[in-house]
Amino acid sequence: ADQTVEETLAQLQASREEIRRVAAGMTDADLDRPTWFPFIFGMGDGWVPARMPLGFCITHDWSEFMQLRIHSGAKAPVPSPGITNQYLGAMIGMAFPMALDKEAADGDEFTAVFAFSDPGVSSFTIRVADGSAVAEPGQETDADLVITESAETFEKAFRGITSFPEAMQAGDIQVSNMEGLAKFGTLFPMQ
Repeated sequence: ADQTVEETLAQLQASREEIRRVAAGMTDADLDRPTWFPFIFGMGDGWVPARMPLGFCITHDWSEFMQLRIHSGAKAPVPSPGITNQYLGAMIGMAFPMALDKEAADGDEFTAVFAFSDPGVSSFTIRVADGSAVAEPGQETDADLVITESAETFEKAFRGITSFPEAMQAGDIQVSNMEGLAKFGTLFPMQ
């Protein structure tokens, strides 16, 4: 509470410079070396390939940047499609499989697609089968549900800045069918 904005920005810059310094000396092979990561998405500490915490820096910064844009009402600058794809792949690829209600999914098959309206941003497909969920880039053509939105709207709904129903009512989210959406909500009862 006693840290000034200037001190906070200086600390942020120093952290970024340290990451740049370490990454600059790394080879591609170094990205696969184990490194200690004190934050593995709610699963505790652990040893992971070095690429994971570096990727986390990118995805975390994307999220923080987008939230800053949302709260300030700014529309620019826009993150690159590559960074946006990396963020969406990480969030969809981890959050939804972790949130799956395995009991509701037992013996069921379901496919949902997040289709993004942003230029150059990939769609992501979540497949539920045999009580587990897998998410991957691409758009399944015969999906049970397609959710179409912008990456910014995804972030707003995912972070609770706006509710999914409010975004649908505003026209920021379109769904291919309401029955599929109800099933999605049963399979992924995210708060």
